[in-house]
Amino acid sequence: MINKEDQSKEITPTTLPSFFKDWNWEDRKAKKSNSNKYEEVIDFFISWTLRCAEEKYKDISPSVNDYAKKVLSKLLFDDENHLKDKVVTSVDVWRQWKYIDLITEIKINDEWYLLAFENKMYSPVDLEQLKSMYEITEKYGIGNDFPNANRKYVLLRPDYCFIEEDTKVLAQLKEIIVETEYKKFIYTNIEEIRDKIGISKTDNALFDEFWFNW
Repeated sequence: MINKEDQSKEITPTTLPSFFKDWNWEDRKAKKSNSNKYEEVIDFFISWTLRCAEEKYKDISPSVNDYAKKVLSKLLFDDENHLKDKVVTSVDVWRQWKYIDLITEIKINDEWYLLAFENKMYSPVDLEQLKSMYEITEKYGIGNDFPNANRKYVLLRPDYCFIEEDTKVLAQLKEIIVETEYKKFIYTNIEEIRDKIGISKTDNALFDEFWFNW
């Protein structure tokens, strides 16, 4: 979860190419909603990053695999080094399954994990979106024998811009689901993940543009 002190973090313009940008800078500061499908770009890069964490890519692109594995480790365990000595056997990702942005099945050593994503640029998230993601993913996990403890739900932003609004919605969610399930919700952003892991260029231009030139 993002710490409250991060709310004061100043937002500055990004250096991403135009196809990453959700709107112009003035609109973004005013928090006007105009996503225009740019969230699909986030979906693609998160999906690609997680799949790059598989062990089979370790020898193909070691630096990309290492960083991707740290991203996955941070999301699943809130510790970028937790998977350091573990094998990510497989990562399968489905986009827009029952309106969930990403559903990800992950096998680490011999244990299965499930990550569901609601990816947002600068459009608001509402309670029903998060509730629906939780209910659908819960049924999916039970139906496919995923251990309850290994199911996580991610609300992902590019940066800290909407922390105040998102925190209010998450507080509403906390009131309607049991505490043990609420603790499985991960609220984070790409900037925070990068700050925790650090910058380690991979020499893959697209990968580095997304993760390091934000």
